Amino acid sequence: MSKTLSSKFVESFLIRTNDPNRKLWLHRFLVLLLTFIVYTIYHMSRKPMSVVKSRLFNGNVTDHQNNWPPFDGSNANTFLSILDGAYWGTYAIGMFFTGFLAERSNLRYFLSISLSICGLLCIVSGSAFYLKIHSLWFFIITQVLTGLAESTGWPAVLAIMGGWFGSTKKGFIFGIWSLHTSVGNMLGTTIAGIFVDFNWGLSFIVPGLLCIIISIVIFFLLVEKPSDVDLIVNMTLPDDNRQMKLSDEESITNTVSTISLSSTIDSKIVKNSSSSSSSSLSTKKSESNSLKSSSSSTTTSSEPIGIWDALFIPGVIEFSICLFFTKSVSYIFLTWLPKFISTTNRIPASESAYISIMFDIGGSVGSIMAGLMSDIINAGGITCIIFLLMAIPSLFLLAHFSSISLAINLALQFMAGFFINGPYSLIITSVSANLACTVPSKAATATISAIIDGTGSIGAAIGPAITGPLSDYFTWNSVFYLCMVGDFIAACCLVRVAWNEWKRNHCSILKRCNSSISNDDYLSSSIQSDEKQIVS
Repeated sequence: MSKTLSSKFVESFLIRTNDPNRKLWLHRFLVLLLTFIVYTIYHMSRKPMSVVKSRLFNGNVTDHQNNWPPFDGSNANTFLSILDGAYWGTYAIGMFFTGFLAERSNLRYFLSISLSICGLLCIVSGSAFYLKIHSLWFFIITQVLTGLAESTGWPAVLAIMGGWFGSTKKGFIFGIWSLHTSVGNMLGTTIAGIFVDFNWGLSFIVPGLLCIIISIVIFFLLVEKPSDVDLIVNMTLPDDNRQMKLSDEESITNTVSTISLSSTIDSKIVKNSSSSSSSSLSTKKSESNSLKSSSSSTTTSSEPIGIWDALFIPGVIEFSICLFFTKSVSYIFLTWLPKFISTTNRIPASESAYISIMFDIGGSVGSIMAGLMSDIINAGGITCIIFLLMAIPSLFLLAHFSSISLAINLALQFMAGFFINGPYSLIITSVSANLACTVPSKAATATISAIIDGTGSIGAAIGPAITGPLSDYFTWNSVFYLCMVGDFIAACCLVRVAWNEWKRNHCSILKRCNSSISNDDYLSSSIQSDEKQIVS
């Protein structure tokens, strides 16, 4: 196979080794780093609008000098919600199609082009400040186009990660990797916050320029798949099947140990038993090898999976509906938290932007802990339910006690971010990649992630879109109650998945215990039989 431009460049200047294991480790690290940077930049480019909202409308309808028409009237928050709906609505629609396109495209070209387009659209949005554009339709159209461009990122980066890391346990790795969401939010908030009070146009233009720079880096450094550098990554069977295979191998090992121990009693008897057991061992090994060969044959298909087929993969529908509500809550805070802090505490937009970073810090820690917990208990659904239920009281506390002091506000933000973003990050990363490993196609990750994240993005479009009218006609507390209900419904969506995970893990534990007991019984009976023969 002829090597791509990026693979030649990387192996010529960055990775020079002939050791396959070291080569694979280094390439994985590079892919992990590059995809992390890419999606950090994607998230960074989404954040300026949430920061600039407080500058477009500061909450005082009579302050026409400091507000930006047409966001200077009594319906200003509703207009801002329309922009959110335009962005996230087209993002959700685009997600279903971009996942389909990503699986059928060169992902390096796909990411480079789409990220540069995102950068150009950010620059266009920022130009409204310099050109004195006050048309609502201009802002709506730019948000629609930006939403479509942004939807290209997630299916592509997750497909690349899935191809490089196979079906190894990814909860902890993806938990760390998914920090790109929080890091991107914090970076976007910081950059936008620097300029928002005196030149909000630069809040868009600077992230746009960074998008274009990173797209060039990706073009030259990203290696799309292991085969481009003559490496192979195993795409193994799902966890429950791997546990069955592990149980068989443990049984074989215990049989050999039994034979070895019984040899200390009577060597003559051992010869007979070892010959029979070795035939049994060879039979089991041949069965194990045939199972491995059949599994490898089922995982070597590179044909993309269809959207309709992906919907029938167990767990896809449940996690998609769950993410609809989970992402809705997460993106209400992503897009409106600086505005909420600025309005309720009556502080400048730049200060509220910096304070809201604590929510993303909590989300970063929550993402790692959710991934680690999922790996330990081998149950993504149970992990998500626990986090979602704990998010409800944290939202209640944030709504009613955040204005007491800055320290309490920061602590409650951290706690809310921890429980809200933990399950969100787990579902869009580790869960989506693991579901893709349950089907023979190696090219299923982009489609499955597009379905799950696309459904979630519909929620992300609806949640922020109704937040403005709710805060206009009711109070901010009504927004928090809406989030509590959303997290509860999200947890209910995963009850069947969690029950199946509990049964699978329970049966696996029982199977291992029974296997251990049967081997102990066999050893005891064998020793007693040998002793009787020696005495006689």
